[in-house]
Amino acid sequence: MFRAITLAVVLSLATTASARPIIFDNITPNGGPLFTSGDIQASQKDAGFGFDAGVADDFTLGASSDISGDWRITEVNWIGRFMTGTPTPIDTFNIIFWPDDNTGHPAGSDAAGLPPKYSEALAIYNNVPATSAPGGGGPTSFEYSASLPDAFFAEDGVQYWIEIQANVNYPPLWGVEMTNLTQLGRPHNGFDLFFTPFWTESGAKHDTAFTLGGEPVPEPAAASMVILMLGLPLLRRRNRA
Repeated sequence: MFRAITLAVVLSLATTASARPIIFDNITPNGGPLFTSGDIQASQKDAGFGFDAGVADDFTLGASSDISGDWRITEVNWIGRFMTGTPTPIDTFNIIFWPDDNTGHPAGSDAAGLPPKYSEALAIYNNVPATSAPGGGGPTSFEYSASLPDAFFAEDGVQYWIEIQANVNYPPLWGVEMTNLTQLGRPHNGFDLFFTPFWTESGAKHDTAFTLGGEPVPEPAAASMVILMLGLPLLRRRNRA
């Protein structure tokens, strides 16, 4: 019975976590999406022409409410736009987390005509299914949402970079929508087919439109103590019987 109670508590915690509150917002503080921006860059992995185009933008999570100081990122939401061609459903995206290279740029930089150094990425989630809905910026604009197959663990106060890349063949050409303003650093992009080096800093004062959902990571010892304390009363009643 004690094991059953313990399992029930764990399942309850997992259900609560599925609400995925926003823990980083790159849209609202930036004045919302700038649907008419001409600074949008392609972020697409094409299997037909064989090109690799990507845009990475930075984020830093605030202080965690838990003493661990860590966060679990479980969901990514973003706005994208078809830059050229007829909009088509995109079933999956690649979501990649990069560390900062300690100079205010994403790690993985490489020369023109080469893809980024994926060995330097912190986490690569390939072919992540995403839902889509009209994005409010006309027939080429869409809102997307995806749950990560495994949570990405991030420390508070640490600068990270996220790349959201569509798995779709050209045409059409797809990119992450821009916002009106910039918080933190400017986005960086690369395009091996057009010999744009990874990572080239954007000269425009805009960010990519995305939010991150997740929750604080409890200390393992603290979580174990909660489960133990919840189960002790039942265990005592069982021992009396």
